[in-house]
Amino acid sequence: IERTFSGVYTNNEITKIGDYAFAGLGNNITGINAPNVESVGEYAFRGCGNVQSINMPKVKTIGVNAFGYSVYTTMPKCVTNNTFPLLESCGDGSAIFGYMFDGELLYLPNMKEGLQIAGLTADGPKYINLPEFVDQYAGRRRMFGGNKVIQKVWLPKVANIQYKDFNGCTAFVALILAK
Repeated sequence: IERTFSGVYTNNEITKIGDYAFAGLGNNITGINAPNVESVGEYAFRGCGNVQSINMPKVKTIGVNAFGYSVYTTMPKCVTNNTFPLLESCGDGSAIFGYMFDGELLYLPNMKEGLQIAGLTADGPKYINLPEFVDQYAGRRRMFGGNKVIQKVWLPKVANIQYKDFNGCTAFVALILAK
């Protein structure tokens, strides 16, 4: 039996995509249209490396590795500052805000906690502005550690820089903590 599956399209009643919901579908998912989804669970789209469009304007929370463990080098650039305009918390952003991000400035005006764009990301934003970001999740390390393209980061409300948060950021030139 040949299975054809091109995308995730939700109706207006769906507000959450649960953990592992579409994990393992590989390159079968090319589009996500979920206009009323507010929460994306852990590993929800794990391994979906062919996503070319995302429409999730109401998402406030993205779980750990929700878009992770894909073939990062081939992932289309389909995430912009307008993809998740209400985002407040993100378990890991290495895929969606690293490899999938299209642009030089990542601006997430409502992001408060949990972002991580670590690893040997050779692509993604050069500048990051998180005006409401307060802190990482307890125990998280390497917020940007090992990232090869980030040059400047604005975190005016952050009180703590943690272990290896910027370790190995070879292009890094400035961290702006105060307004």
